[in-house]
Amino acid sequence: MKPPKQTPESPTKPERYLRIWDILGDKKRDILPILPISKSAWWAGIRKGMYPKGVKISERCTAWRESEIRAITEVT
Repeated sequence: MKPPKQTPESPTKPERYLRIWDILGDKKRDILPILPISKSAWWAGIRKGMYPKGVKISERCTAWRESEIRAITEVT
């Protein structure tokens, strides 16, 4: 009798985080924007609740979940 066939479980990807230059782009780093808006418009949108709040990585470093940013781009 054959042993039951084992199927590999789908590994869950760890959540990826984006820095502000990944979202808004940075010409010095040759990064194209996901959302082509200014930094001040981005922070104003966060205060108004239009954009997700970031996750503090350190005292002076904030990042955003890529899944939340991609969800914004799908809606707009």
